[in-house]
Amino acid sequence: MKLSYLLLPVLALAAPGVVALVACGVVTADDDDGPGLPQCDGAGGSVSFDELEPNDGTTQADVNGVGSDESDGNVVIRGTSSSCNNDGTNWTGDIDVFQVNFACQGDATFELKWGSTESPPADLDYNVLASDWSSTHYAAVGYSWDTASPEIETVKGVGGPMLIRIMCWDGVGEQDWTFSITWDGIVAGDDDDSAGDDDDSAGDDDTSGDDDDTSGDDDTGDDDSAGDDSAGDDDSSVGDDDSAGV
Repeated sequence: MKLSYLLLPVLALAAPGVVALVACGVVTADDDDGPGLPQCDGAGGSVSFDELEPNDGTTQADVNGVGSDESDGNVVIRGTSSSCNNDGTNWTGDIDVFQVNFACQGDATFELKWGSTESPPADLDYNVLASDWSSTHYAAVGYSWDTASPEIETVKGVGGPMLIRIMCWDGVGEQDWTFSITWDGIVAGDDDDSAGDDDDSAGDDDTSGDDDDTSGDDDTGDDDSAGDDSAGDDDSSVGDDDSAGV
């Protein structure tokens, strides 16, 4: 039986590239405010990664690094569990470990899918540790009580470096799987401070071509700026209504 509060040895990310063994409860934390990072907006593009063995997470060298140190988009990882087994409480078969160094936060959906065809079908699981979000609890766990694919969980306000473990509890032979992280956070084109929105950036209402105090808006070419106060306008210059020739 998979225990909901079982203490498992996992790799903790005190900082990117630093690995230490700690005990960490599988119950997830609840921190909707997140680690105080920028919103994940996908500006850097999505990442697709194929597993590389060895990656059992015994050392930092055995952890697959996915993406860059400033990842901010969706991630898809594909791999194979070469063996499935357990001792009743722990996963004792193949364990695959990945690190994604997100430099952002948001609402993320974690999903593990597999295509087992044997009977009974294989039972795959995952957990995600995000140490900037919580240093004592997993950010997400996919330990269902049945063998149905997929395992899905959505977490609010999660972000920063993430350590991901894919495990197979039970099954026959090799099991191909796909794990994805999909962000549902704020993106360019909404109402916050980026191009095409309504705040303080190019194309919004405070810059060139809008209605405020910049070249091409409603304060240039009117009655207080260049193009007024001169011949042919209505203010205090030669040729207008306040000067010679009026």
